[in-house]
Amino acid sequence: MRTGRALFASLVVGTFFGLACQPPPSTGNASISGPQDIALFDADGGLLLITSTDSDELRVLDLSKQKFPDFVRAPNPLEPLSVPVVAQPTAIARDVATGSKGEMVTGPYAYVRSAGSPEISIVSVDRTATGLSEAKRIVAPAVVTAFASRGPDPTHAYSRLYVATYDGQQATLYQSVVSPHAADGSVSTTGFQVITPAEAFRPGETVVDLLPVPGSQSLAIATHFQVSDGKTFRFAPEDSSRPSVQLGFPAPVRKLRSHWSGGTSSPAGHRIFGILDEASCYGGRACSGVYAVESIEDPNDPRLSASPPYADGARSRDWSGNEMVPLTSGTGGLIQDLQVEANALIFVPHLNPVNGQAACSASGICPADLLGSFTVSGSETVLAGGTYFFDAAQLNVIDVNIANDPTVRALGAWDSSGNALDGGFADFGPDLSTVTLQDGLVHPEGEEIFSTYQGIIPGFTSIAVTGTTVTVLPADNITRLVDQDLMLVGTQNGCAGFEVSMTLTGTVLTLSAPLPTECTDFTKNNVILRANGSKPYVVTASKSGYLGRWGPPAANDAGVTVGFRADSVLSSSAYYHPFNFNAGASEIAFNVRAQDPSFRRDYYYEISVDSGYQADAYILDPRTFYNPPYVLPTALTYFHDTRLLLTKVYVLYPAGNRIIEIPVTDPSRWSPFSTVGITSVNAYPPF
Repeated sequence: MRTGRALFASLVVGTFFGLACQPPPSTGNASISGPQDIALFDADGGLLLITSTDSDELRVLDLSKQKFPDFVRAPNPLEPLSVPVVAQPTAIARDVATGSKGEMVTGPYAYVRSAGSPEISIVSVDRTATGLSEAKRIVAPAVVTAFASRGPDPTHAYSRLYVATYDGQQATLYQSVVSPHAADGSVSTTGFQVITPAEAFRPGETVVDLLPVPGSQSLAIATHFQVSDGKTFRFAPEDSSRPSVQLGFPAPVRKLRSHWSGGTSSPAGHRIFGILDEASCYGGRACSGVYAVESIEDPNDPRLSASPPYADGARSRDWSGNEMVPLTSGTGGLIQDLQVEANALIFVPHLNPVNGQAACSASGICPADLLGSFTVSGSETVLAGGTYFFDAAQLNVIDVNIANDPTVRALGAWDSSGNALDGGFADFGPDLSTVTLQDGLVHPEGEEIFSTYQGIIPGFTSIAVTGTTVTVLPADNITRLVDQDLMLVGTQNGCAGFEVSMTLTGTVLTLSAPLPTECTDFTKNNVILRANGSKPYVVTASKSGYLGRWGPPAANDAGVTVGFRADSVLSSSAYYHPFNFNAGASEIAFNVRAQDPSFRRDYYYEISVDSGYQADAYILDPRTFYNPPYVLPTALTYFHDTRLLLTKVYVLYPAGNRIIEIPVTDPSRWSPFSTVGITSVNAYPPF
């Protein structure tokens, strides 16, 4: 992605442009007020349930109606149907079961709850106005934090509602059996029976999501504990003999999803996806993005004998055979929701000839065994809030700019005050004619890379010093040091400007001279390590952070090649694995030449790199949709339009009180010549 500095530059990249659709007709006076969630009952022809939170009701959008969807009408057809439910509804769960071919089958009920309440509405869902109604309201033993339901299947004639509660001290998991409708339309439940997983909940731990795993009778659970802890596991509520299985997500998870059958290579429940909890590592790469693990319940599953074999709950490997990289938008926005759809179709403007896309049509319509999408928040200044698509079978991004490789350009050489130096890169420092970049390692938005002479080495502050020895060092950062680095101590009192060289032995630094007395109060003074010795240049990137160090060649050496990549956060420091990915490559590599004699401390070289990557995303133009800004999409769902053989995605924009329709297979939604975001959409209610 381009980094761009103009107001809309971050919007341009990763956006599908120029959707041209006729506006849907405005029928009646339908409205939704403060919507928080949506849920699709696809088996009944496409009924989209929407929480109208401020008015304590559900609205229902009939996706099979006429040319454009319309709200289900009340007995008075001039009015949209209102389904009263619990006060301020914020979340919907639906009955789901697995059909004989691994497909999703929706059951007879939806379940609706509100935040901070124990109440749950059980809503009957069928196409008649009398069938769309609250059938029963139940009250859980404590505040509900998560819920999910499994609908009737060949072995169960009833629905099973799973509810997690928190009473202020302890989380508890319950099951309630919900009967089919009686002859008079009434619904009965068994109350709440406690379920006790082998993975006991710790005091203070809360359940944040529940997932009935497709194709099985298991339940996946994600929890949150304190700030940075949480666990994710799968267990069988009806078979206490089966042990719980830890799911190997690299960080705590805040939302769980899976998929229905996507062909022989992706049977239902084959993988469990999760949105990693950014709060668990303060927004770092290690806990950001969408990730997947393998769910293997069949002892004869071929994945158990793959090379190398998978274990149940293991982290998934992508198309390249490498452990997958967390999938993100590359914009830094917060992921709001995630869905994975089986057997979908998507338009891809620049086809990739490898990895199954040979099956795409000449017009660019590609079948996807599993198509994933997630919504990302933007802001009025970071305008990349939208819906992003990815290949959930190959566990890779969809790069619609596949033909463009990363590029580099010199920005100059600068002194410590940011003034340009004469000559720049002409004779000294990095040789730009030798620069190579690895697609997938360059930050998706591009970035600036700095080589700073005698720069500060990040990761070392407030280090304890005893006499002439530094006895405690951050072990993770020790590889950043080499012999004869400089130590600059303090900026206050009489310690300011004091500097001493050091030698490195193992993890211990020995100073060449003791610190002055006034430098030993480390409650007031920070220890700063600067580069010197054989590698005096510190390489940092504006988005990827610390990359490494380099030094000029010896006097008679024609040049030395150096290469750098971001610190590894999982098994790879890649942002994604493109189809030409080289696992051993550097993000950036170049030859270095002799030292510029004019260079002083904190002088630096600056190089700009562009990834050439363009995400497959759908972002509204805030200049058209500005009141309020349409930069915060949240819940989303897929719908297969069997009349038109199209895949559509419906996305909720709560600030605008609207649902936006994305025609995933429509080529007109993308134009390579447009410079702004989407300016024409189908919205419900209409604009």
